[in-house]
Amino acid sequence: MKYRAALLSIVLLIWSNISSATESFTEVREFFNKITNLSNSYDVSVVKYYSDDAKIGTIRTYPTGMKRSLELTGKQWKELIIKAMPLAKLKNDKSTMSNIEVIKKENGYKISAHRYSHLRCYTDKQYYMVIIPDINNSFVIVEEFMATQPNSDC
Repeated sequence: MKYRAALLSIVLLIWSNISSATESFTEVREFFNKITNLSNSYDVSVVKYYSDDAKIGTIRTYPTGMKRSLELTGKQWKELIIKAMPLAKLKNDKSTMSNIEVIKKENGYKISAHRYSHLRCYTDKQYYMVIIPDINNSFVIVEEFMATQPNSDC
């Protein structure tokens, strides 16, 4: 009888951990969808979800094969988003995310995705975002990386 009770306790403990992990991953996916929707709606309020200390990295590959890297802080990125959003709206510059994967990290989550640029018709398979919980029961972006190209494949 003690064996069954112990086994039942272990099963319940495992089930509750799986259940809470599933809920966390659902919340992460919902947050990621919110960020994507705000960006695709050209809503500058998306900047409030970036930490000022975030690490934003890009690598741009030119037709010649030359690559240029750029790294910005979250504060610099927010300023750039506010300035660039009207131009992005004029050009109808949107992205579709697919193959989304969420990986639990020590103090947050890494979200990897294939980012398809509708403006330039290419897929960035290197895209990722790292988020951590914030004090408002949501998340904050502490790292983001994307690969870009100046020319269109359309």
